[in-house]
Amino acid sequence: MTKNIVVKSCPIALGVLGVAFGAMPISAKADTVVYDTITGGSWEGGGDTVGPYPNGNTGATQQEIDGIEFTDTTTGYISSLAASISTGGTSSNSLTFGIYTSSAGQVGSLVEKLNVTSVGSYSYTPATGTYTSGTELQAGQSYWAVVLGSPVQAEWNGITSLPTYLTQNQFYEAFAGGDTLAPGASSLQPIQYDTILPSYGYNYGLKIDVASPVPLPSAAWLLLSGLGGLGALVRRRSDA
Repeated sequence: MTKNIVVKSCPIALGVLGVAFGAMPISAKADTVVYDTITGGSWEGGGDTVGPYPNGNTGATQQEIDGIEFTDTTTGYISSLAASISTGGTSSNSLTFGIYTSSAGQVGSLVEKLNVTSVGSYSYTPATGTYTSGTELQAGQSYWAVVLGSPVQAEWNGITSLPTYLTQNQFYEAFAGGDTLAPGASSLQPIQYDTILPSYGYNYGLKIDVASPVPLPSAAWLLLSGLGGLGALVRRRSDA
């Protein structure tokens, strides 16, 4: 009699557990801010050129790219990127960031490319992008976020009045054309690295969030164990 009662209760118990388990996310991710020189600050109104502009010596139009080094604090992929880059024109513009490894403090190999969108009209609104997947970055490793030119002239603006100023390692170079960081790409200006110190009173705005997986809570593992036990009971009933 006891055996029959337990087996007849299995579908109900399975249904209850199924509803409870269905309401619980099996997988999740947590977004962690790994670098932020935008939040709480004010736009300075000036900065470094990004994109096309005429060379003062030759008059030729060149494409300038700029980058900032950051250190990742959690293993995962970049889920959002924002930069204090304002673009001209009356419509939004798409820009591409290259994420590179850092090799002894200098730009190394390409990890991935990420698109961001600016609102145009030189608005003091960050260019932003969000992502649902990407290449995994490693905690404790340093990387470079390099904006690979712009379809229109743009400025990577300085941010003042920040709660905390960071020492920023900056990279910039001007190419005759193209959007790829590569040796011998008709460079009009040698690669240059700068260090922006907290005493300068500004930082170039960059905010990076990294998404990392969240382990299943213990309650979920208990539910999985319960489902496994109920499945064994159903098999025993089928064998009887």
